[in-house]
Amino acid sequence: MPNCFYRISAKALSINDKGEILVCIEKNGKVDLPGGGIEPGESPIQALKREVNEEMGVEVQVLEENPSYFLTCRSYFESLKKECNFANVIYKTRFKDLNIIKSDECQKAVYLSISKLKKMDCNSNLKELLTKL
Repeated sequence: MPNCFYRISAKALSINDKGEILVCIEKNGKVDLPGGGIEPGESPIQALKREVNEEMGVEVQVLEENPSYFLTCRSYFESLKKECNFANVIYKTRFKDLNIIKSDECQKAVYLSISKLKKMDCNSNLKELLTKL
């Protein structure tokens, strides 16, 4: 039965005027959307704001009350050292600024084109999203 459990995360989808997506380059070199796990008792939007602040030290503005995407994938979870199921609630967002405070989850925040992202070492959830955009 353990395969029915999911790690649920809230993620930020910020697209600039050029159609580029804001991503974080993690300490391990992986590329992912900003955001992270939803804690018990939190709404996805509360979790997204908290996670972005923890990982990047910046504020995020959620543009819509409802998520734009809900994706599931299976991937290796580093802290558990095993394959896990993931579910991502993805919201369209805007960032006031990108003067980030570096963390393991975000060494650098950059806007990149979809074609460039498809060639990079992206986390499974971002790879899945790229097939939908």
